[in-house]
Amino acid sequence: MKNSTRIYLLSFISFLIGTAEYIIAGILDQIAQDLNLPVPVIGQMITVFSIAFAVGTPLVITLTSSVDRKKLLIFFMLVFAAANLVTLALSDYGWLNASRAASGLSAGVVEVIALTLAATLAAPGKKAGAIAMVVIGFSAALVVGVPLGRVISGIMDWRYIFAGLGVLTLASLVLVVRAIPSTRGEAAVPLKHQLKLLKNGQISIVYVMTFFWISAFSIIYSYISPYLANVARMADGTISIMLLICGIASIIGSRLGGWFTDKSGYAPTLLAGFAVHCATLGLFFLFGQSAWIMYALLITWSLSAWSSGPALQFRLISLAPESTSIIFSCYTSMIQFGMAAGAIAGGVVIQIGSLDQLPSVGAASVLVSLVLLATVASEKARSGHKLGLPGRKA
Repeated sequence: MKNSTRIYLLSFISFLIGTAEYIIAGILDQIAQDLNLPVPVIGQMITVFSIAFAVGTPLVITLTSSVDRKKLLIFFMLVFAAANLVTLALSDYGWLNASRAASGLSAGVVEVIALTLAATLAAPGKKAGAIAMVVIGFSAALVVGVPLGRVISGIMDWRYIFAGLGVLTLASLVLVVRAIPSTRGEAAVPLKHQLKLLKNGQISIVYVMTFFWISAFSIIYSYISPYLANVARMADGTISIMLLICGIASIIGSRLGGWFTDKSGYAPTLLAGFAVHCATLGLFFLFGQSAWIMYALLITWSLSAWSSGPALQFRLISLAPESTSIIFSCYTSMIQFGMAAGAIAGGVVIQIGSLDQLPSVGAASVLVSLVLLATVASEKARSGHKLGLPGRKA
């Protein structure tokens, strides 16, 4: 098997992981109905997965730094497959969350190893493209995995979606055993050294912006299916289509964010992305009950929300170019913490208020990121520096 084909295999595995994380949002209302539990309670299945991913992954990667990457990948793919397959036999909410925690932890480890192996297998000068291919696999879950899961759950028991993920993981594992070469582990950077980066004020601000930005997205996306069904009054088939369109828009938004960052710098890109994101959520609150208006708003929301990711990553790299791997490890954990916080906050809003109040809380969250960005910009302006120009260290 050619190395390029092996990278595609790793990308497919990343797609399965992304689907496992995001799929709950697409079928949240159906799970709640089946288990006879409130929607906010089911939403915490997203929180459990994200926290296990964020907290467990760096610990496991650090503790197993000397273990052969292929062996580690095989083991945690088995854990991931088992955690999803066992869902077929579970009807207790507590045990379902236990399986979600195991799935989240194993998914995080597998994703990191997949990224590492992709860089190792790539030809000289093509490492970035190989890493991007794995990331695209994860992002493709929003485009294909979530809407497809919504369609499948309308035909059969939602548990079969997770069973399918388990089966596909085992099928991929056969190819991994046969095609992925053994790769030696490497010396890990101790967690205490990783945490030292947080003492850098500029880096910490970017992480805080990341947290509130992705929390704002998660507040809405974690409960998107019941929101569209009960507030926008969309039919089930229309929801599946809109989830697909939103997934496509999110990938386009990410690409546009990268393009604008290279062309204009990180700050103008973030300013535009945060502002449109915040404004769109405000319009959600005003026009959420109009399905026709929501079609346009959902696309704008997906485009603007995901345009910020590349700019935030660029800013982090520019602040610590010698610590890229650590920077991205912390960034990934912050994304997962933000996803978990958004799911929790959304659940609280629904319990004490209603679904139609979610956008206002999301707008407030992204507004925090916008204020932080404005603060950084004003400080730079006072010090006489121009902010975020491409090709300069900002």
